[in-house]
Amino acid sequence: MKDLFAIKQLADRLVQMYRHESGPDWNWFESYLTYANSIFPRALLCAWLATGDGVYKDIAKSSFDFLLSKTFFDDRIRVVFK
Repeated sequence: MKDLFAIKQLADRLVQMYRHESGPDWNWFESYLTYANSIFPRALLCAWLATGDGVYKDIAKSSFDFLLSKTFFDDRIRVVFK
């Protein structure tokens, strides 16, 4: 039970970050992309599996789709450096 509380608390913080930074053309948790970007959507997917809260799944999907749109061009990866 204590672990579930911690998962929800941390996942809710990611949701808060996403809602603060995202906009019509920017579906991300921060105002920039870095080299370890996929950890955010992955964490929310894990939180969704643990809690069943659909908001975690929805934000994970939209943010991961956004990340893919920024890193794949012509079937090639464009690495983010920062």
